[in-house]
Amino acid sequence: MLDAIDDALDLLEADPSSAACRQRSFGDGLWGISVRDRQDDWLIVWEHDTTDSNVVRVRFIGTDPFA
Repeated sequence: MLDAIDDALDLLEADPSSAACRQRSFGDGLWGISVRDRQDDWLIVWEHDTTDSNVVRVRFIGTDPFA
């Protein structure tokens, strides 16, 4: 799971506008990336910083409550 989360965060760093980084929309600029392995479903919730659009703020990394 750690490798999958690391890969998702690398993708987020490289291109937050990609469809893979915007799999889920929670409104008000919050986006979610689903991360899965054989046993667990996790979720990364992120948004652009309100003062600097080049900065991404990760708000949550954990077990996906919607899975």
